[in-house]
Amino acid sequence: MTDPLPSFASHRWEPELGICFSSLNGFVWASWPETDATVRLGRSEMVANMMRDFLAQEALGEMLATRRSGDPSPTTDESFTS
Repeated sequence: MTDPLPSFASHRWEPELGICFSSLNGFVWASWPETDATVRLGRSEMVANMMRDFLAQEALGEMLATRRSGDPSPTTDESFTS
């Protein structure tokens, strides 16, 4: 595993600190605790749609990985089988 990358503020990235999302004047911003790094992600509606899409893709990827490994999952959504 590689070492964490430094943040924009020259502090080491600490994964357990997470990312803080905030909304101001119709835009979503991301920031990291204990740093000065702040990034405007886009308009609230667009970012919300992108986050929903990301979560759906992640769930689908996990389901497909579970099926590929042959590990039956009780949470498998049968609507994906045809």
